[in-house]
Amino acid sequence: SATDQGFAPDLLVYDTSQYTDFKKMFFGGNAHLTDANISFSGGNANTQFLLGTGFHHETTVFPGDFSDNRGSFNVNLHHISQDQLLQVEFSSNYSFDQNNLAGSGVVSNGFTLPPDYPTLLDSTGKLNWNYKGIPLVNPFAYLLQKYTAKTDNLISHLKVSYQLLPGLSIKSSFGYNALNANETLFQPLISLDPQTNSVSRSYFGTNQFKTWIVEPQIEYQKL
Repeated sequence: SATDQGFAPDLLVYDTSQYTDFKKMFFGGNAHLTDANISFSGGNANTQFLLGTGFHHETTVFPGDFSDNRGSFNVNLHHISQDQLLQVEFSSNYSFDQNNLAGSGVVSNGFTLPPDYPTLLDSTGKLNWNYKGIPLVNPFAYLLQKYTAKTDNLISHLKVSYQLLPGLSIKSSFGYNALNANETLFQPLISLDPQTNSVSRSYFGTNQFKTWIVEPQIEYQKL
């Protein structure tokens, strides 16, 4: 007889002449990684700046069109006045990430399927959940589920100082950070086992964080 959910092959029911390397099918693909970075700097004796941008693209070994994409932009600026009394430092970094890698762990079931496990798709191309009365686990379900995670993050800092008198300066640091994260997962009915699920599902998650800081200072150095 078949074990729970048809994980083990049943010699009396499964077609033992059939052989499928499920590990290779689900985990034998090629993942690709691309990183690109560009920076530009310049300035003069009083002002220096640096601009940079980067891009990261990463795919997965799983079947399907899934990837993680990240972009970033950063700027750094330093300025000192001609009379050497005023100094300004500014830095900011913005990054954006969009990830649609499978949000369901069902694909990991591909590790456990025996080689004579029934075909995962029926003659019409739909997911196969039953074979001669035996319930089946179908790792291909994740292909019909849509997962997206989007995150953007801003980190910025400004520092200003001014020398009022020899040895006496006033300074202030300003910081601002903002993080926004949105996550969605759609599981349509067609991607769920009809023997255990009768309704489709949607999951939504949102996180927002904002912080700022101001640090005024007075500094005196005895000359």
